[in-house]
Amino acid sequence: MFRRRRNTDEESTGVDGSLDQDPDVVDDDVAGEPDAADADNASGESTRSAGPWDSSEIQTDETYLDLGALRIGGLEKLEVRLEVDEGSGTVVSVAIVDGESTVALQAFAAPRREGMWSDVRKEIAAGMSSSGGTVDFPEGPFGTELHSVMTVQGPDGRQGRAPVRFVGIDGPRWFLRAVINGPAAVEADSAKTLEQIIRGVVVVRGTEAMAPGDQLPLTMPGGPGQVAADEAGGRERFEPFDRGPEITEIR
Repeated sequence: MFRRRRNTDEESTGVDGSLDQDPDVVDDDVAGEPDAADADNASGESTRSAGPWDSSEIQTDETYLDLGALRIGGLEKLEVRLEVDEGSGTVVSVAIVDGESTVALQAFAAPRREGMWSDVRKEIAAGMSSSGGTVDFPEGPFGTELHSVMTVQGPDGRQGRAPVRFVGIDGPRWFLRAVINGPAAVEADSAKTLEQIIRGVVVVRGTEAMAPGDQLPLTMPGGPGQVAADEAGGRERFEPFDRGPEITEIR
């Protein structure tokens, strides 16, 4: 499902779009240099020992949906929705739907030697609190998470409370953010499938210099990002689905 959003100059609250970072700070480390901070200790909190993965860590012939910076597996029985910017036509985020629950995924460039999640969740928490939402920081399967309950207005005009769960994972020169809505935000059993999806995500950081907080580019299935993994290091080729996910457009 394509969700086209209007261009906006409003500052990001951390829920979607690029992360608020200093645009003059560029991650220009030399590609291939050993990382001082790896996935499990970059922020002192993220837990990545069982995924998600960097593209350099994967040696498999498993089938993935290739969206450029993100490759996602295990989607055979799940719905995929792509949010597309109305002005530029670029893919902003990908959401995986499991029943009444969804997880929205975005990846961002990050500094080589320090994680981003600790600072990012503080920014998100400040935005949630200023909007009247509650904020909590429980420990989850991926480390420290941010849980919030927001006031929302339903189709009938009535106000209700909606839980949302933010998960952040620091990887080598990238940061992955997962935003979970629906029953999976509060129920462990409902969250199992979406947590498995997060674990299986492969992030393709690329070698280009990017400012920390810049979103890694997503592409349409079958587009420029639908390419083989780098085989120079002996990794197997990633293949697209024989039949892609069912996608419809919402204007």
